[in-house]
Amino acid sequence: MDTLLVIDDHALFAQSLSHLLSNSLNSVKVHDFQNIEGAIKWVKSNTTPTLVVLDIHMGTESGLLFLRKIKHMDFPPPVLIISSDNDPRKITTYVDNGASGFVSKNEDVNILIHAVNSIINDGIYFSGDTRQRLKEFRLSHSLCKNTLSEQHKRILWHLQQGLGNKEIGRRLNISEHTIKYHLSNLYRQLGAKNRTECLMQANKQGLL
Repeated sequence: MDTLLVIDDHALFAQSLSHLLSNSLNSVKVHDFQNIEGAIKWVKSNTTPTLVVLDIHMGTESGLLFLRKIKHMDFPPPVLIISSDNDPRKITTYVDNGASGFVSKNEDVNILIHAVNSIINDGIYFSGDTRQRLKEFRLSHSLCKNTLSEQHKRILWHLQQGLGNKEIGRRLNISEHTIKYHLSNLYRQLGAKNRTECLMQANKQGLL
């Protein structure tokens, strides 16, 4: 009999999902947990579960904690991430920490059942759309350092000095409108939403 763990900090959601999986899958035993430590304790004390369905946002905890704690086990269970946040940067982090699949909470319940069966049978599940976005994200980041123009590098340096668009434009002898255009391209290349994230990503990727 397959054993599934459901980890979600909302008891009603965890129990409802456990009930759904129990009724939708053949010969499964489902246990639900509302915290990471309880789930980790169960995993260490029992036979490795067939699959863990993990909500990545656990209130004051992060589901990443669970992934990182089981990552170095001799036989870590496969983990299916469920989340309403489908940012490819974050999904890439989950995959890099051992996740075997991802399903958005906005998907139909049949997609979730399909994902669970896919991981149980084949070891992995990512929708075609998710695979494409992850591919594009990894490609853009692997090429980013080599394709960043000298002008973008100069703008990054001035951003690091805390200068505003108008002052950067004056120092580089280009218009404020052009600075905004370059910043938009920088945000896209680095996967950032604002100046702070732009600098954080640039620093992480060794561009500063």
